[in-house]
Amino acid sequence: MSKSVRRWIPVSLYEIAGIESWLSDLSAQGLALERFGLYFAYFRRTEPCKMIYRLELLPRPMEEPDDEMLDFYLHNGWEYVTTLNRLFWVFRALPGTAEIHTDAVAQGYAYDKLSRKLKQSAIVVFAAFLLIAAMIAGIYLFSEWPVLQLVEDSIALNQFLLLLVELAAVIQAFRIYRAIRHLVRRLKSGLPMEHYGNYRRGRNVHVAASVMLSAAVIASMFFPIWGMKKNWEMPLSEVSSPLPLLPLDMVEKSPLFAYRSSLFQGKDHDNFVRYEWSVLSPVQYQIGQRGIVSGEEWPDHSGEYSPSMQIRYYRLISSALSDPLIDDLIYRYVERYYAPDNNFDRMKLSAAGLDRAELFTAAGRQILLIHAGNQVMMLRYYGEKNLAEYTDTLAGILARWSE
Repeated sequence: MSKSVRRWIPVSLYEIAGIESWLSDLSAQGLALERFGLYFAYFRRTEPCKMIYRLELLPRPMEEPDDEMLDFYLHNGWEYVTTLNRLFWVFRALPGTAEIHTDAVAQGYAYDKLSRKLKQSAIVVFAAFLLIAAMIAGIYLFSEWPVLQLVEDSIALNQFLLLLVELAAVIQAFRIYRAIRHLVRRLKSGLPMEHYGNYRRGRNVHVAASVMLSAAVIASMFFPIWGMKKNWEMPLSEVSSPLPLLPLDMVEKSPLFAYRSSLFQGKDHDNFVRYEWSVLSPVQYQIGQRGIVSGEEWPDHSGEYSPSMQIRYYRLISSALSDPLIDDLIYRYVERYYAPDNNFDRMKLSAAGLDRAELFTAAGRQILLIHAGNQVMMLRYYGEKNLAEYTDTLAGILARWSE
């Protein structure tokens, strides 16, 4: 027997006339159907022979017709080939063979049951889509900082792809229901089923939609894993590559300053670099710095002077996200947790190359937020120096990172 060959199914399996025409045309090219898969049909090579194919709706759930049915169909010239999607039997015969069905109205009532099932299925799929859409929307709509959550969330793309897959399923479910419902009306009116369909007309659209849907499903499984593999964390002292960093020792300007490490389970939780990836911000850094100035105390004599700085850097996919992101950062890290108890003073700054710069200060704490184009940077400083003096320096850092 010749080796099987496969062909992409060009139309929906519920487009009965299109499937029948496609199989008949391939038979004339020397390809005899063996079986159906999810996206492909499998054939064996034969001598070109014009055959007609028919899809017969299963009278009840079963894989193959029983012996009595097989004998009946074969006696009337129809050879059983395979079962399609546990819904149709596929038969073939020579041209001119009497049709399996001659009573269109009776056939219409048989398909009416299928139509009702497809309608229920479409409604369930649509309800599932609405539920998933509501759950995903609720995550962000009810968040106190939705833009920040979207930017930092590495599974945002996965959620979007899941929604896209569900939407495609809804569209397909209603398309199938509408097609079968149209067939039921035709048959009940006494018109026989059509057995020729122009499968070529919608082939490219169907194939493209199938490929895109498959790609979305694969991507929804791949991207979370890929995102986790891209993330990393290292001690600051071990990172040799350039960083969007304002060094704490540059701010303190003291020869007595030294970085102080706090090790827990082998990790330095004071001086570290964490890199993360998300769809809306493919480059994200969190940088922690902490030090101590020997011989100096805090102004309130609460202990040895130990300044610290936390830096967050975002390179966004669009500069349109920069201002909303800064607004969310202000709400989360200033208004939500510190104000009004700390009475932060708010100061707008400017520097060449920066689109926005704001400094919040209160009782030894400073939070500086800047953005230039699609880059956003937040510095949270706990110490006695003035971050406003470093606005130009930070503008230069962002300019280098934009190259």
